[in-house]
Amino acid sequence: MVQIVNREDRISELPVHIVYDILCRIRRYGLKEEARTCVLSKTWSSIWRSRPDVIINQSIHNSFMKSTEKFIKFVDDSLRPYVEQNSRVETLRLLCLHDQELASHIDRWLNLVIKLNVRSLEIYAMFNLKYSVHEAICAAKTLTELSLRVCNFQIDNSTSTTNKLQRLISICMLIRDLKISRCWGIQNLLIFGLVNLEKLELRSRERLEKVEIQAPNLRKFVYVGVPLHNCLKAREPKLLPCTIDILDVFIRKIG
Repeated sequence: MVQIVNREDRISELPVHIVYDILCRIRRYGLKEEARTCVLSKTWSSIWRSRPDVIINQSIHNSFMKSTEKFIKFVDDSLRPYVEQNSRVETLRLLCLHDQELASHIDRWLNLVIKLNVRSLEIYAMFNLKYSVHEAICAAKTLTELSLRVCNFQIDNSTSTTNKLQRLISICMLIRDLKISRCWGIQNLLIFGLVNLEKLELRSRERLEKVEIQAPNLRKFVYVGVPLHNCLKAREPKLLPCTIDILDVFIRKIG
């Protein structure tokens, strides 16, 4: 006679924050490996679909590179549960975005997560996408972390020297960590009023003329200018250094 022993489902009983931590650790091995955790239990499946951080890399799966439609559907499906439940998206990271037709969809996804009070946002567009940052990002007043790579901050059909990044800085006052890498449309950058700003990284694609920073809690500042060999190739007549002024802050090295 076979005796059936009822065993407790210890996996399903794990606290939600521990499950989230496990999922984050598994993610380094790829989205497919993370998704496989759904078979562990119905609880894990539900938690995976409603995890507070949405991190999607277009280049991580061959089918996404071959079919933009599949990638768009995947992102839509990933964000739909948050919209339906009106639950917060803590983090949205859209990485290695390639196709030009994604631009309008990126704008739409940004609008969705901004309404859901996103706190951490990263957009990494590839050079062939030529993504122009949408004005809607200025409504993201809950942002504490922002990373934008290979994006355009120019204001279309405008002769104003104020770029979209300048507008964003003046509105999103809670930002603690700001990274701008290889973007264009930024000639001068004035950072005032970000009393929570602790980390600032600027990596230029084109030459900046002036950066002025007033952030009382700034602890780390990294600036990487345009490589000299790029300037020489372009035969730029004025190889003037960028002027950087840091006002009333104490900078210390973070180990």
